[in-house]
Amino acid sequence: MKPRKAFGQRVMDFQNTQFKLAECPTKATVARTFVDQCPLWHMRGRLDAGDMNECPIARMYTEARVQRIYVGTNETMKVLIARGL
Repeated sequence: MKPRKAFGQRVMDFQNTQFKLAECPTKATVARTFVDQCPLWHMRGRLDAGDMNECPIARMYTEARVQRIYVGTNETMKVLIARGL
């Protein structure tokens, strides 16, 4: 995909393309972490359709969201991730 061009520039150089590609590994990591935790929660009798904040990973996510302000905007972080692709 990197050498492909559209509108006179590489597709990879479009900011939206970079953002979408940067979101992929992030979403995959979150999904993998959740799936890895599900069997543990099930064995402990803690897996249900209840309030998600009772799960440690959900609490960590909601508590960590404020940290994005300190690190940088979502767009800045996506640019940094995209540069590594």
